[in-house]
Amino acid sequence: NEGCLKIYGYSREDCIGRTSVELGLWADAQDRFRLLDALREGGGTARNVEISGRRKNGEIVNVLVSCENIELHGRAHLVTIAHDITERKRAEQALRDSELKFTKAFRASPGAIGITELATMKYIEVNDGYCRMFGYAREELVGFSALELGLWARPEDRAKFLEQFEASGSVDDMEIEGRRRDGT
Repeated sequence: NEGCLKIYGYSREDCIGRTSVELGLWADAQDRFRLLDALREGGGTARNVEISGRRKNGEIVNVLVSCENIELHGRAHLVTIAHDITERKRAEQALRDSELKFTKAFRASPGAIGITELATMKYIEVNDGYCRMFGYAREELVGFSALELGLWARPEDRAKFLEQFEASGSVDDMEIEGRRRDGT
């Protein structure tokens, strides 16, 4: 159909009467064998098998394939549905790259950085600088709030912090007194 032609860049005339192997659609020959294995294991049905395809121009495309053996006029046929997931895979990789950069910057920062869940104010992540500042191991902070841990030395600082955060959605350059694990 038109969708298949669009994914692979061939015309209908190029495809009719030729196999996927003849057209060179398999960028990785092992993908073909994985799909055939999935068909056998699924009793003639395979769902959502990721493969690397090759377009007519040689470009590699990520494809999610589902197929099923059917019988037409007494002969076995294979119906294949393919979805181009190339952009999704690129977006997923870009997200992984971005997360890796953030994680490296977060971990490497000498400043104290804590990430809290807004609804509970519990820490979901802290960096080494935060641990050093308050004298706790990461595992002792994550899952607890600053209030539960007694990190606010003065209740009025917490109230002022929350008031400013609720009013503007951020807090900048607010000086507070914190309490380390040893009480200092």
